[in-house]
Order: sequence, then C-alpha cells, then structure tokens
Amino acid sequence: MDNSPKQLAKMPKRWKWLGIILSLYALAGFLLVPWVISTTLTDLTQKRLQLTSHIEKVRFNPFTFTLQIDQLVLQQPDGSEFAGFDKLKVNFQTTSLFYWAWSFKEVHLLGLHSTIERQNEIDNTLSTLAQRWQASAEQQQTTAPPANANDTLPRIRISDIQFSIARIDLLDQVPATPFATQLGPIHFGVSDFSTLPNKTGKQEFSFATEQGAKLSWSGNISLAPLASEGSVAIEGPYLPLISDYLQDTLNFKILAGDFDIDFNYAIAESSNGINVTIDKIHAGLHNLNLVSDNGEPLYKLKSLAVSNAIVEWPAQRAHIPDIALNNGELWVSKHSDGIINLTQLINTEQPSSAPTEKPTQATSESSTPWQVTTHKISINNWQVQFNDNSIGSPASILVGPINISAKNIGTQANQLIGIDAILGITEGSLSLNTELQINPVANIAGTYSVDSIPLQLIQPYLADYAKVELQTGLLAIQGTLEGETPTAITTRADLQISQLNIIENVTNTRLLGWNELNVNDVYAAPHNNEVNIASVALSEMYADFVIAADSTTTIDRIMVEAKSTNTEPESTPSATDENSGPPMALTIGKIEILQSAGHFADLSLPLPFDTHITKLHGELSTLASASTQPSQLSLEGQVDEYGLMRANGYLSAMDPTKNSDIKLVFRNVSVPSFSPYSIKFAGREVQSGKLDLNLEYKLNDGKMQANNNVVLYDLALGKKLDQPGAVDLPLDLALALLKDGNGKIDVDLPITGDVNDPKFGIGKVAGQAITRLITNIVTSPFKLLASLAGSSSEDIGNIAFDAGSSNITPPELEKIYALTKALAQRPNLQLSIGAAFEPKLDGRALKAKKLDALLIAEAGENSKVLTHPKTLRALENLYKQYRLEPSLNVLEQSHTKQSQEGKQTVDTLAYANQIKNKLIDQQPLDQIELHTLAKARAQVIENAITEKNIAITKQIQLGELEAVKATKQKQIITELEINVKK
Repeated sequence: MDNSPKQLAKMPKRWKWLGIILSLYALAGFLLVPWVISTTLTDLTQKRLQLTSHIEKVRFNPFTFTLQIDQLVLQQPDGSEFAGFDKLKVNFQTTSLFYWAWSFKEVHLLGLHSTIERQNEIDNTLSTLAQRWQASAEQQQTTAPPANANDTLPRIRISDIQFSIARIDLLDQVPATPFATQLGPIHFGVSDFSTLPNKTGKQEFSFATEQGAKLSWSGNISLAPLASEGSVAIEGPYLPLISDYLQDTLNFKILAGDFDIDFNYAIAESSNGINVTIDKIHAGLHNLNLVSDNGEPLYKLKSLAVSNAIVEWPAQRAHIPDIALNNGELWVSKHSDGIINLTQLINTEQPSSAPTEKPTQATSESSTPWQVTTHKISINNWQVQFNDNSIGSPASILVGPINISAKNIGTQANQLIGIDAILGITEGSLSLNTELQINPVANIAGTYSVDSIPLQLIQPYLADYAKVELQTGLLAIQGTLEGETPTAITTRADLQISQLNIIENVTNTRLLGWNELNVNDVYAAPHNNEVNIASVALSEMYADFVIAADSTTTIDRIMVEAKSTNTEPESTPSATDENSGPPMALTIGKIEILQSAGHFADLSLPLPFDTHITKLHGELSTLASASTQPSQLSLEGQVDEYGLMRANGYLSAMDPTKNSDIKLVFRNVSVPSFSPYSIKFAGREVQSGKLDLNLEYKLNDGKMQANNNVVLYDLALGKKLDQPGAVDLPLDLALALLKDGNGKIDVDLPITGDVNDPKFGIGKVAGQAITRLITNIVTSPFKLLASLAGSSSEDIGNIAFDAGSSNITPPELEKIYALTKALAQRPNLQLSIGAAFEPKLDGRALKAKKLDALLIAEAGENSKVLTHPKTLRALENLYKQYRLEPSLNVLEQSHTKQSQEGKQTVDTLAYANQIKNKLIDQQPLDQIELHTLAKARAQVIENAITEKNIAITKQIQLGELEAVKATKQKQIITELEINVKK
C-alpha cells in the first residue's frame, strides 16, 4: 500500500478524523489518565487523610482497559510509613455489555504492606484516618434517593482476583508492655467471582505470621443464592503469640504449643434459612509448654487430638468421636502464704479495657439446646506434681500415671456415661469405675479401690503437728458408690491400714504401730448423717507412753507448739451452726484388740514406774453415739514376767465424761526392774521391792471421783551411780519420811473435780500419784516437817536476822521450836545450819555500831540525839579529824534555807545526818567481823534448839560460811538444810 502524503491526502475525511480521535484517545489514555489518577490520588490522600503519597508509576491502556499502579507509598505527617503496595492491576472487560454486568479479567493488589498502631483504648491508626476523612468531608445537603424495594446485589463478574499482603506490622501501646508482631504473607485468591444468579467461583486464602502460624482456605462462593463449600486448615504456634500479647494479663508464659485444625464446610441458603455443616474436623494441640513468670513449670501436654468431628447448624448437633489428651504434666504448688499457683494465673490487678457489660440472656425459651455427643474422652499417661510449701517441711507428691476414660458422653437427657480412672500414687494406686447420668446428674453407681497407698505421703503434714516420723504404713480400701442424686450418695467399704510404724523423732523409739487395722463393712450416708461400722479389729498393735523426768508426757513431747497469732477472732454463733442439722450418728459393732503390746513408764518419779505389757487382748462392746447405753470394756495383759494388768468396767465411748466406771489393777509388779530408769533419772539403783496399784475412776456428767491406792513393799534403794543429766534428789530422805515401821509405803490419793473445767487436770495412773506426793516432799521437806509439828508456817527452814544482828526475834523463835519438835519425831534426819552474812548491809550496820561507840565516848547518852549540841559537836570534830570534803561550811550552807520572814535557818537534823553517813563510810571493817557475825547467828539457832531438846544435839551440824543477798525487807536469811543422818 502506498502511504505517501499524496495518498493520505486522498483519504476520506472521516478516516482522518477517526485517526485524530484515536490519537487523542490514545494520548489521553496513555498520558492524561495516569496523570489525572496520580494527581487526584495524591491530592485526595493529602487533603482528606493528611497522608503524603508517593507513586512510582501509573499506567493505563485505553485499548485493553488495563490500569496498573506501581509502588505506592503513603506516609504519615511525621514522615513514618503508613501503607503501600507493589502493584495494583485492574483489567476491565468489554464483555460487560454481553453479560449486562461489570466484568473484569483481573483485579490484582499485590505486595500490600502497612503499619497499624493502637495508641490507647479508643485511638488507632485506622480510627485516626477515619476521623480525618470525616473532618475534611464537604458539608453538602443532599437528598437521599428513595429506597427501592427491588434493589439487589450489583451485577459483577471477576475472572481472577488476587490479593496479597507482604506484611502488616501491628503495634499495640495499650498493654503495660507494648506488643508488636508482624502478619504476612497473606494471600487471597478468587477465580470466576460472580454476583450473578447460580454462579460460583473458586477461592483460596492463605495467611502466615512471623512466628510461623498459618491459615489457609480454599473453596467456592455463590452469592445468589448464598452458598459456599470449601476446606480450612490452620496450623502453627498461635498460643505463644496470644501469650505474648496478653503478657501483662497472664502470670504465665506459653513457651511452645502448635495448634492445628482442618475441616470441610458447606453453607447453603434455602427457603428455611441458612444451613451450615462442618465435617471431617481434625484438630490437635502439640507440645504445649506453660511456665510461670519466674520460669517454674506449670503445664505440659504432648498432644490433644480430635478426629472426624461434625457440627451441624441450625440442627444444633455436634458429634466428636474421640478426644484424647496424651502425656500431660501439671505442676501444682501451694506457696508459703497458702495460695495455690493455679489461682494466680490471671493478673486480676490489670485495669479493664472497657466497662463490663452484663451478658444479655436469651429471651426465647423455645430455642433448641445443642446436642453434643462423643464416643470417648480419654486422658492418657498424665501426671500431677504437687508441691506444698505452706507447711514446715515442704511436701512433694507425684500422682501418676493418670489414665481416665469417659465413654458415651452426650447432652441428651437421661443418657448414661461410663467413667474409668486409674491414678498411680507412688507405689500404690487409686481406681474408679462408675456409671452415671449427667443430664441431669443422677443414678450414680460404681466401685472404687485404694491399693497400697503409702501413708508416708502425709509425713510432711504430720510434722507440722507432731515430732514423729511415719516410717511405714499402707492404706487399702475396697468400696462401692450409689445414689439417685449427687446429694444422696452412699458408700459401703472395707478399709485396712497395715504395717504402720511411727517413731518419735527425739528418742528414735517406736511410738505406735500395728500389723493390721481392719475396719469392716463401713456404711456411710452423709445425707442422713449416718455411719455404721460392723467391726474394728486391731492386731499386733504396739503403743508407747512415757512420762519423762521433767513430767512431760509422750504427747507433750511430740506435739509441735502451735504458732502464736497476734489476734484471735472472737467466735460468734452463726446461722450455719444453729441450722447444721442433727449430729453424725456413729455406730460400731465392736472393737477388738488382738495379740498386742505396750510400754508405760513414768520417769518423773524418784522411784520411776516402768512396765512392759504383752499378750494384751480384749474388746469394747457395741458403741453408738445415739444411745446412752455405755459400752462394756474388758482388757487384760501380762506385765513384765509375772505381773498382771486388768481393766474392766464400762464407759460411754463417745463421751467418757458422761457415764464411765473403770477399774485398773496392777498386781505383783517387780520394782527392781525399774533400776535402769531410776539410774537415768536420779542416779540410784533399786535393790528390791514390789508394787501394787489399784486405780478406780468414776465419771458422771463430767464430775469425777477417783480413788488411787499405791502400795510399795520393802522398797530399798541401792548405790548411787554417776549419771550425766541425772537429777540430784534426796530419795533417801523421801523414803524416810514415808516408810512405816514395817517397810510399807501406802498412799491413798483421792481425786475429785470437774473434767469439763479447762483448769482441771485428771490425775494419771500410779506414777503421777506418786509424783504429786514425793516431789512435794523432796522439794519442800520443811513443809512436811512443819505439818508433823502441827505448825502452820511453811517457812521453818529459813531464819531471818536484822542487819548486823545475831538476835532471834520471837517469830523466828517460833519456827525454830516447831522444827525442834519435828526433828524429835524423825531421829534419822540431820539438820545443817548455815552461817550467812550479807556484806553490804551487815558491813554498814557494823560500821554504824563502831561510829555509835565513838559518839557515846564523846557525847555520852546525848549521842542518840543527833541535834544535841554535844552530839553535833562530836560529829563535826570527827569530820574534821578525817579531813573530809566538802567543808563543814559548805555542808551547812547546803542545808540553809530562808524563812518567810527573810531569816536564814539551818536544817540541823539533815546537816547532822549527812555528816554521820559520811563518817560511817570511814569506819574500818575487817572481813573477819562479818564471818564472826555469821557464825554467831548459826550458834544462836543451835542454842535455841538444844535448849528446847538437848537430845537433838547429835542431829545438828553447823554449815559453811555463805555470803547471801538480803530480802526485800532488808533481812538476812540463814537457810537450814535437811539430810538423812549418816
């Protein structure tokens, strides 16, 4: 073709104009449109959003109707980047005319990136942009077009939609610790998207976080009518991400935990509404690891698995064939303040982000409840580590493996489910096999067992109350459960505690133990406050009870002193106490003791009582808390080699103070066997002797009458041995005071009182009876001697003298005469009289006597009156002779006062007294003078005794010199001592 200008000139004008138009169209499309779009977009973002936009290139093809924008970046006023994308491509199709719908071949937004920040509870990046847009909008009065009842979705067809986000940076400044993370890449794709009727498209969506969490979806969507089918898959460490965001609310961290779930779904719209089915649900949680804020482990779970579940709506049905939680570990800790760690996982001090709205309750009573069923829920190979730091000796208990299985679970009414559980506890186990109805909870029936649970597990708790060690012991229970409702459950069981052995920590001796304790056929109905026990049998029991040398009992020694508190809340009656219903009714058919033994000792006695009881057997007949009928007691055992112990009578076992009468008899108990204990206690052997005890206790409504008779025959003490820690008690003196002419010591000690009185202490058997008697004798022998003499004085062993004097006053003389009478009745006793002086008081009194002698020599009889001129002159002369300071003029001036008339007067008595005190201090005193005074005091006491009864002279000896302290009355006490005559 010839395209020369001549030929072109010959073309028709219409073609020329068409060429011009196409050229202008192309010029406008390729050049003007991109400029307009770029300028408009830049202006719009600046004016409306206060964002600065940067666009690398805008391209538009007017022939293919393709728009492409490359590298758009939006910046905040401070220059920080808000958002941007790599490429936006939109390809409009002219086929829209044929489909009568907006048709696009491509709509691609690729490489989107953005930074979104939440500044406070209200403001965030997006809300700020919305506020800017609204604030910059033109205020125009427009009239809204009338609503068209036939409006439908716009007709749109898009062959290919691709939406990808390279990243979204999220920053939340609201938490105390700001949270930052990055989302992306995110991809969303749709093929053949259409709003036209009965048209569906294929879609896909994928999502990822910087931590590796992923979400993907693929399927199709139809909008007219609404319908969609597809599959969803979610996987990755979502839980640690949530933990990081909530770190100021949670007091724990999720270090690891991969969650995955995939399922198919179908959504369909029909005349009856929208139907949703989610099926083939497979979910799992793997390697979950929770720790506390300080790094202590809290919970681990190897896996949680849900398989092939289905959910239907609005049918409101869900079926989960199996749920399995495998290899879980839970750490439960009780802190020293008694708070359990699991109760502090949420930081309750965090302020709420918004006012809490009360949830609205559904008003429709006809809504169908969800029906949920599952074949099996299983907990496999779990363990729980419990640490208790709230007690003195922290406890650590491991429960595991734990295997629990629940079958046929469902929310349907009256459906029965089965539960099987086995819990390992150290070397023992706890198992449960039961069936019950859960909607509502009813018809409970099953069995349970405890097998060989070691009782050593409670040792740390026992240590807070008793200083003992529970070395061995096994608990076993076999029982059944049944009940129509949870509040009416009854149980029937057999219980056994075997191989029990408890020792006392201090002495490392066995305290309590037995081979078997069998509690047979226990029936318990808590709702009826009823417990019935067919029988209790205790075989090969051993118990040890000792009253120590310091009079503390085994119970006193092993009990841990309760921690004192500053305040004790006052107990006030509560409605709960008043309306708590009848007390528990307890009935025990009988209690048997078989082939048992025991040890009882009272080492607090000068003659300690110690015995071993073997071949102990007997029983206590039926006891019932609801009955006033007392139980019969019959108990017998062998004491040492040839002794006998027997207890008979009756008692109200539930409250022995109500109505009890017990006779306890010890016969033919050999006293020499006590030697090891008497040596340890007092360093003395027991050569010979026999002991009988007759103890009878009667109690009626808390009023006790006890008759205790202790008889010792031919008791003789042996040699004294050196024993570290032994108490030096004058046992020979005590025996000499108690023993009659036939060598028999017979003591009756009746006891009466009200055992309900907290101040009343029930007298214990033999040892305590003797203790009350002998201890008083050996610690207060003069009290006994005073009673022998018929004296009411309790202090005849202490004779008081005035300072510097050896004269006996009449009250002291009365005590000496009473002592003389008692000594005459006890010729084997010896009295030792000490020679006592008090250096300070006696010394000053002797010095004062020396000064008085000097004053008498100077002033004669007038020396007794200090203010007499002769006495005063003598004092002043002596003061000058000793050259004492200050001078007499200064002393006199210090005692001079001015009268009301203005005259100067001297307090002569005070002046003379001060001079005298200074002169007393100057008098010489030799230590021999104090010793002479002390010996004189001892001698006058001896003289007073022998003047009354000369035969007692051989029972008296003078003691050593002793410096003592004066009494509050400034008297000097000469102490007397009683010993056995050698």
